Amino acid sequence: MELHNPDAWWRKLLWQPLSWGVACLVIAVSSSFAMDKLALTPPILAIIGGGICGIGIHALIVDMRSPQRGVLVHIVLAATFALVLFGVVQGGKELWRALPHLVREPLFLLTLAAFPATARLWLGLLARVLALRWGRPKPEPVAAPVPKWKLSDKDAVLRFSGIPMRMRTLTLLIGASVLLTVVAAFCTLIALDGLLFRLGPRLAIVLMAGAYGIPVYFLVTRAIRRQTRPCVVCFKPDRMRIEWGSHYCDQPYEQIRMLRWRCESDYARVEVWGHKHTISLMRGTTDPRRAPVRQLPELPDGVLDWLARAGLRGAAPRLHKLTTLRR
Repeated sequence: MELHNPDAWWRKLLWQPLSWGVACLVIAVSSSFAMDKLALTPPILAIIGGGICGIGIHALIVDMRSPQRGVLVHIVLAATFALVLFGVVQGGKELWRALPHLVREPLFLLTLAAFPATARLWLGLLARVLALRWGRPKPEPVAAPVPKWKLSDKDAVLRFSGIPMRMRTLTLLIGASVLLTVVAAFCTLIALDGLLFRLGPRLAIVLMAGAYGIPVYFLVTRAIRRQTRPCVVCFKPDRMRIEWGSHYCDQPYEQIRMLRWRCESDYARVEVWGHKHTISLMRGTTDPRRAPVRQLPELPDGVLDWLARAGLRGAAPRLHKLTTLRR
């Protein structure tokens, strides 16, 4: 079956965390020229933008087709970010005084943004190193259970564990977590200004990021994964039924405006946009104890034929096996 009408480029750009991070940095740099030097809005926006950029860059590296190339790119980027940041900070007052005002202010904000971005890259690299399990014999690979379709002439049923959450909600939770961490760190640094002068700005920022960022990350991750529910997606020739926990939704294909099916990555999910209901089941963020393989199988050809006859068509799946069907 041939699919067509690929997604518009602006839709793909809109869903990239890197786009939102760059937007925050642009707003921070632009507002710094219009606001007072003591205004907190540009630095906060810069730190938030840097954190989101770090998340976006890490996601792009992890999603590379070649794992070996991804590890190499990860090491090079993490080392480059750290060396550049170290060089800028070590330049001291002489470097900042030698720069004109039009360059000094943006460079200062970009330096602030580089701290959370570099930390995110190094945390991801540390996770990869720990995953190698140095010094331990590698066990024989065991195939983890992958959800499979139960196909018949009348329906196609898939059972899996998922989280009823929209991407917009997940993005807002990540942004709110970063904002909470930044505000808490700023308030602590202001309240303990004497400690800041004793430790120095670099060590103080690292300590504040670790003291607030790591607990917030684990708390938010645990809160999201606790929402994991048993889910069932059933396609029939004229309608589909979705069940999650004790809830369900039964919709004819004529009432569906958009269906997005992503099989791989941390954003693997099922999204159904109808005239009355919008349902999103996240698979990539589920509890690994309940879903060792957080992926979804591809849509069967028979299901694609049913959807096409109902007027739902889209682009052929490429990276991450993403299929988006629209009316």
